[in-house]
Amino acid sequence: MLPNPSRSNGIAALAPLLVSLFFFSEAKSQETPRGAAFAVSKDSLALRLQTTSVKSSEVFPLEATSQALGTRIDTVIIRTNGYTNPFVIRQELTVERGDTLSLQKLEQSQLRVFSLQLFNTVAVSAKYFFADDTAATSNDSTIASIEQIGTRIAAERGRATVVLISVTERWYIFPIPFGSLKGVSLSQWLRKPTLENVSLGLRLQHRNFTGNNNRASVAFGIGYDPFVQLAYSTPYILGSNLTGLDVSATLQRVRNLSVDPETASILNYQQPTLSLSLGLTERLSLVDFISGAIGYTRIEVPKSAVEQTALAAAAMDGMDVYFSLGAAYTYSNVDFGQYPTEGFYLNVSATQSGFGGSAEAVGISRGAVDVRGYFKVLPEVFLAMRNYTLLTAGGKVPNYARRFIGYGLNVRGYTAEVFEGDNIQFNSLEVRVPLLRPRTVKLGFIPVEQFSYLQYGFFLTAFVD
Repeated sequence: MLPNPSRSNGIAALAPLLVSLFFFSEAKSQETPRGAAFAVSKDSLALRLQTTSVKSSEVFPLEATSQALGTRIDTVIIRTNGYTNPFVIRQELTVERGDTLSLQKLEQSQLRVFSLQLFNTVAVSAKYFFADDTAATSNDSTIASIEQIGTRIAAERGRATVVLISVTERWYIFPIPFGSLKGVSLSQWLRKPTLENVSLGLRLQHRNFTGNNNRASVAFGIGYDPFVQLAYSTPYILGSNLTGLDVSATLQRVRNLSVDPETASILNYQQPTLSLSLGLTERLSLVDFISGAIGYTRIEVPKSAVEQTALAAAAMDGMDVYFSLGAAYTYSNVDFGQYPTEGFYLNVSATQSGFGGSAEAVGISRGAVDVRGYFKVLPEVFLAMRNYTLLTAGGKVPNYARRFIGYGLNVRGYTAEVFEGDNIQFNSLEVRVPLLRPRTVKLGFIPVEQFSYLQYGFFLTAFVD
């Protein structure tokens, strides 16, 4: 492990054991047999299925949900109050027609839909209908219409179980401010704060552009690394298939962060950069994906920098232009995307930046593996582990292609130095204890529906990086 300003071929770091508070999520898994109407208490069911903040007109009663557990599902109905395509929600459900209804599957479906970050609330409920149920029992027109579907199916088949997924949609257009610190470590900057090392920016994003969980954004930044970017992504190109699309265009002036081994200092120069990318993803199942991407990059390194160090650029004139190809496989069955407590995540990727052919051509091969596991070790204690490995091969790696720990990838609790290299081995271990289970409450004094929900929860986390 070598701190910047010394260059190293590998990056590794260790942080002391720290304790921190984090927001969000925990979910239990339990299956209740059919007929045990209150084997799961009413209060417990309300908390675990997040019905406390949902209108009674949007869900079946808790007693009905409990009584339906253990029965075979006849239909799944999705109800939204916005324009999200129900197909998007259906792709995340672990319950489908013909399955045996369990509390575990209801919870999994709820958390997966909530992880889309499109909804303020996601309520799951169910009801078992007998053949002689001939009239709706609710005065609400929405629930009444759904109950009519259940009674009609029950009349035809002798019985019916209906699962209802009800969501309330968020506000989708957000201005997102962001900032970063570059060129110095956090500790160094705190001793001598200056705006020269700060980048600030704003991203205006629509998170559900046409109702298919597609995102369109425009962003800009000022300060250390000024830039402008246009981006669009959708998991469903045609709205009803499983092929996704990602496109982006970025124009920026990237300042050098790498240390010159001869002077042991960071050479101060900017590199005008144009980056274009086009990617496709294919959803193979509920939990795994494959993706491929092609990119174009043009980087202009000042000739003065190339004259000072041969590592500034591949080309002697400082103009590096190259295409890149990438492929990746992702598997994820984690319970909650924002803060998982159970499940497994794997991402394996390979990229080829440039194809060499001459001493002045970029030709860098990289492979990365990101493995994360989340386990319940005690009823209220969870273990999280991560291993991230990045390996680099090929020709000369210019300064702009170096990798760092201390900017985007950080060792928590260790802010004294920045590490750079061509290869990374990063490990993390956490013990997570929920102090307050995540929940959603509706603030009735806020007149705008989309802004009237508050989601909160607390975790106590001990970790070592």
